Formats: sequence, structure tokens, C-alpha cells
Amino acid sequence: MPTPRRSVLRATPLRAAAALVLAAALASCAEALGPGVNQQRTPFYYYEGQKIYLRVDAARLTAVPEVEGDTATLRAVLARAGVPADSIRPLWVPGHWFIHLPSGTSARRAEDAARELRMDERVRFASAVYRLREEGSCPLYMVNRLVVQFRPGAAASAIDRLNAFAGVRNERVEPWGTRSYEFPAQMADTPLELAAYYHENRNVVDWADADRIDGCLRLDGR
Repeated sequence: MPTPRRSVLRATPLRAAAALVLAAALASCAEALGPGVNQQRTPFYYYEGQKIYLRVDAARLTAVPEVEGDTATLRAVLARAGVPADSIRPLWVPGHWFIHLPSGTSARRAEDAARELRMDERVRFASAVYRLREEGSCPLYMVNRLVVQFRPGAAASAIDRLNAFAGVRNERVEPWGTRSYEFPAQMADTPLELAAYYHENRNVVDWADADRIDGCLRLDGR
């Protein structure tokens, strides 16, 4: 089972200010956020309220450098982490790159390498690749997009407070009513963990999901 932990999202002046706002909200018992981000010992996402458990595909990562096309930074950060990239090539999502890791890389080292990338200020996004737990399942390539459906009637102040506390960026309101965001800068939590945190704030959020691509739908990237 996931265990509660203090959120390890990088502290920034914006987040510090959001924390003061949050403290005031908690003091007034109005529109309070839920518990902090939970660590997922086994990765999962929510589907219709149920946890769908995954396993790490330790052979690969996805990443977005801050400077478009800056794969040299991706290589340098991975080398520093002791998990050098075998190859890096474009993913079919603009700005995203597909990284092959050395054979024999463990799931833990792959997750740690993705975190090392995310924590570097020259990297905008990075994630491990996942699969469903059954054998033969397709790779799920995580991309830099958090999708959230807020509850009808949720107060704008509560939504703003949740977003400010999490540090998500570049909100887009989709025609069908969902909102999408880029993940926070220098985020230590995984995209799945932050999506679950949003989903578990049931007083504000109807559902939330970390966007991903089913690798079986494309020939490239297999």
C-alpha cells in the first residue's frame, strides 16, 4: 500500500507562498486540501475509481529538455546518475524524447534516473515507462501532461490553491471541460504520484490522470 510522506515537490517562492495560503485555509477549515503526496511502492493510476497497478519497463524513459533538442543534457544527467543512455531519439509527441537504458537496468534504477532528470533545472519533464502487470502488456509512455476534471461547482479559489500548491504549469481548458497542465519544475514525485494526489482530493477533483501513450498503437518506439 502507498505510504503517506511529506510532498517532495521542490520548494520555490511560489510554493512557499501557496503554503501560507494553504495554512490560512486549514486554519479556517474551509476548502482544505487533502493529505500530502503519497509514495507509490507499486506504481498505479486510477480508472473509474479503481487502482490499476503497473510495473516499470526498466529499459526506457521519456524526457523533455528545457531547450528543444538538447539531448546532450539528457545524456549528461543520466551519466552522472550512473545509468548512461544507450540511445536517444524523438518520441512522436513534440518536444519529447525516447531514451533507451542499458540492458539489465533495474526498475529502481530506472525510476531513480527519471527522478534525477526531473530534478535537473535543464530538464522540463522525465518519467519511467510502465506496463500493466500481466506479461505481454504494451509499454505506456508518460508525457508532460496532467489531465484533471474538477467537480462541478468546485470553487475557483480551491482549484487555484490546489494548482499553486502542486506547482503545475501552463493550464489549458479543453473544449470538453477538462483542464490540462504541464507537470511542476524539478518535481521529485513521479507523474503517477502527482496525478493520484489530485485524484484523491475528492472535495475538488472528480478525476485526474497522468497522460500517456499506449506503445502498441504505434510501430515506432517498440
